[in-house]
Amino acid sequence: PPPAQDPGTTKKEIDEILGFQENRTDEMVKYAKADQEISIFRFSDIMGDKFTKENLPVTAELFHNVTANASVISGPAKDFWKRPRPSVFDARVKPCVKVPSNAAYPSGHSTAGNLMAIILANMVPEKRAEIFDRGWAFAVNRIIGGVHYRSDSESGRIAATLIAEHMFENIDFMADYEKSKAEI
Repeated sequence: PPPAQDPGTTKKEIDEILGFQENRTDEMVKYAKADQEISIFRFSDIMGDKFTKENLPVTAELFHNVTANASVISGPAKDFWKRPRPSVFDARVKPCVKVPSNAAYPSGHSTAGNLMAIILANMVPEKRAEIFDRGWAFAVNRIIGGVHYRSDSESGRIAATLIAEHMFENIDFMADYEKSKAEI
């Protein structure tokens, strides 16, 4: 479950958001806004300029399905926990990205970003560290953006790990994974 939603428990997380809010640069805002798009091709800063939907249609389809599955899992959890977004809890929080209408916990962006990173890092192990850093950036950008608490993002990373474990046990997924890996 998310941490208790009370001033004492949530203060540290709100302080982190407010710290980012006070110090975020135009570049940080631009990056956070760009990461609103959940796409494997946001990893092109790691994978290179040929890492595009047009060049990698099999990969595009695989990761579209991956992120759709992640949403199917994180959506009901959000509905169950109903954790209010930081700006709802504390009016000092001024998001720089669009505030989703659903609940905050767990972070769907963190789940998707980390899940994509786990799968991509298994395909391209020589770039593992950079890929994992980029996957986590999806989560941090939601904190910088003012729409998630750190615990939302941490829970998304845990969810991604569990989802990936089950995906790697699925024969159909593995067949598509191998095709994408060959294409990459």
